[in-house]
Amino acid sequence: MSDDGKHGSVDGPTDPYEREPGYETEVDGTSGRTPTDVVAGIGIGVLALIAFGFFHVAVWIAFPVAIVVALLAWQLLAARRRRKRRVHGDRV
Repeated sequence: MSDDGKHGSVDGPTDPYEREPGYETEVDGTSGRTPTDVVAGIGIGVLALIAFGFFHVAVWIAFPVAIVVALLAWQLLAARRRRKRRVHGDRV
């Protein structure tokens, strides 16, 4: 019987409801890093807005596009983290 490291591994508890340092509790009760992903998305959106200003893009175009870029970055980072957790177990 192989141990995939997800259920009762000897390396430590894999309870998704256990509090971990540096992690926040998600809406579903599991530990996650959504706040980190949100901050990174906002930072990327701000950088996009600065880049649009550098290229003199109209404000009515720059702000909505920067918001979309920020939301996409947030969702991509969150999806990447979910995929890592699914593939490598709960402790990623």
